[in-house]
Amino acid sequence: MEILDLSYNYLNDSILLSLSELSSLRCLDLSFNRFERSSHPRGFQWLSRLTKLESLNSRGNSLKNSIFLHMRNLSSLKTLSLSGNQLGGKLLHIQDCSLDIQSSGDVNLTSRTETEPPKSRAKSLT
Repeated sequence: MEILDLSYNYLNDSILLSLSELSSLRCLDLSFNRFERSSHPRGFQWLSRLTKLESLNSRGNSLKNSIFLHMRNLSSLKTLSLSGNQLGGKLLHIQDCSLDIQSSGDVNLTSRTETEPPKSRAKSLT
């Protein structure tokens, strides 16, 4: 399986252990689930096993900056969608991803105010 859309299913991150076994997965949509109420604190750590993952959509899940700690092994990741989460402050671990944050657009992933949306230099960060 290469593409999996699990959006709008009210899942918590306990499903992520099972997903980590899908080694050929290239595109994963986990948007608008309930990861903010998750029972397992290591759920997104399991996603780091998906080394072929090119696109991850996790919009609207109230995720915090710690999600970036678990993306270091996602060397194929090109598209990351994280709008509608609780990201802020310094996102130091984004540099460990293979996202191209040097090209196209104005990006500032270091800070934002409540009224200012985050900006990005990534090719595709929506």
